[in-house]
Amino acid sequence: MTSKFTLALLATSIGLLLPLTALADTAPTAGTTSAADSPSTARKATLEIDPGTVSFKPDSDNIVFASQNVQDLTKPGKFDITATESANLILDNYLGSGNGWKISAEMTPFTAKNSKHVLTGDLWITPRENGVSDEAQTSMTKETSFDLPFTATGGQSAVFYTAKPDSGMGEVTFPINYKLDLHQAKYAGHYSATLTYTFAETADSAVGATPTTAQ
Repeated sequence: MTSKFTLALLATSIGLLLPLTALADTAPTAGTTSAADSPSTARKATLEIDPGTVSFKPDSDNIVFASQNVQDLTKPGKFDITATESANLILDNYLGSGNGWKISAEMTPFTAKNSKHVLTGDLWITPRENGVSDEAQTSMTKETSFDLPFTATGGQSAVFYTAKPDSGMGEVTFPINYKLDLHQAKYAGHYSATLTYTFAETADSAVGATPTTAQ
């Protein structure tokens, strides 16, 4: 009786231990986590910034020189005449490309209204002391005086200002003084010419600007 009871007890004990051993083999090791229970995660943030346009401010209007008298201008020479009224040249560059750019200037002849009389000479474009300012607060190249000759047969074009890459972005203001070196004026009349500034990126794309008329 004793032997039979012992065997039965061992069989019962083995039956209880086997499921516990199988469970122990599949349990996670202490101190580890599964991929589904990771303590950190990553998210990507995005923002699209679209390019804008480039243009000159509409307040880049007329350049007015003081009235002159024929008796002071009939002899050949160079007569300095300073503009009494002129607006700043203001460029809005919102292309967002960071490319370098240039502004060229072109001058037509001064032609008298209702006649064929023309004036010849040079237009001096001189930045004022406070210089060029860049809305993006980026240092820009200091500009110098610029001589733009005009003739009886046609105007001439030349580069007025060049900006380096990553400068001249946003609103750029050119405070300018204008002066004429007039060669001669034998005929009275109301003379006017057109001064055109043109913006172009140095990466082979150009945008035309609104002409500025000098009277």
